[in-house]
Amino acid sequence: MLVFSGAAASFSEKSSIEECSNWFDWLPLLVPELRDGVSEQVVMRQDWRLQVRVGEMPSQFQRVTPKIRVMEKPESRYRARQLDKESNNVPNRIWSVSEWVERLADEQGTKRSREEIPYRVQRKNSLEAYEWGHVLHRVLEHLQSDHDLEYVREHLLKMALASVGLTSQEARVFAWEKLGAEIVTYMNSDLHKECCQGKRIYSEMPFAVRLFEDVQERGTLSLNGVIDKVWLRADGKATVVDFKTHKYKSATQVKRIVEKYTPQLQLYAYAVEKLLHWRVDRAGLYMTATGSYMEVPCDLQAREDLWKKMQILWTKTDSRSEEKEKRLFS
Repeated sequence: MLVFSGAAASFSEKSSIEECSNWFDWLPLLVPELRDGVSEQVVMRQDWRLQVRVGEMPSQFQRVTPKIRVMEKPESRYRARQLDKESNNVPNRIWSVSEWVERLADEQGTKRSREEIPYRVQRKNSLEAYEWGHVLHRVLEHLQSDHDLEYVREHLLKMALASVGLTSQEARVFAWEKLGAEIVTYMNSDLHKECCQGKRIYSEMPFAVRLFEDVQERGTLSLNGVIDKVWLRADGKATVVDFKTHKYKSATQVKRIVEKYTPQLQLYAYAVEKLLHWRVDRAGLYMTATGSYMEVPCDLQAREDLWKKMQILWTKTDSRSEEKEKRLFS
């Protein structure tokens, strides 16, 4: 049984798979019976069947729902204490990799920069700089060894633009003029060639791992995130890469970027070794603006130093304050 969960109002007709940005765009495209709107009818095929249930949860999922408390946002400190009590005073927290990067940057006094990507907003071809970065990021993440320029322009770029609400041919032409050079540079890079020769390759790999176990009776802390690229080389070791689309003007800015995101790559290396059991000996940032690859230290000593900083930060964080609760459950 495969269950899709989401808002039924998000059903909308799309002309191609690349324009779809969530499950409920895909379903009407692939199942014609759903194109006139949500229906609770059972759609039958030779070897599968599909039913959309509006406002109803299958009974087997209702049974496990009460056990899930990690995403329940306490409305008050009293409710937070209740939740702890119900969980034997061992709450499970989830912090994302990006949150760790920001918290560690706060500790070092690094300037914070948070930019949200608007979701499926129809607009003209004028995008903010970070949105263009998001589009480029999506293309490079999904690029594979058998993709040529035509496929990148007609499929990958189309898909990436749809994620920020641009679906016209005019938008694709404009986007290629703006981003094409950086895409071609990466396709011709030694890094991409090495990636294509990998024995196993993962792109946009989501993960969740446990970090700390009951530190000072604070409960467990888990980590989640998405790795842009990781591949297993012929020598049996792995390389982890994160794409950065920052536009920088000086060596000082580059240094700041590398320092800020080094913990991100080190956490990715930890996750890969924990989940895939690959030894990671190379990790770095690919800077799309210059087509350069910058390695960061990911040896065991570097990660041990990071671990100590994280333990101190986790131990002293006031998880009961209202501000922190909003961040933890956002």
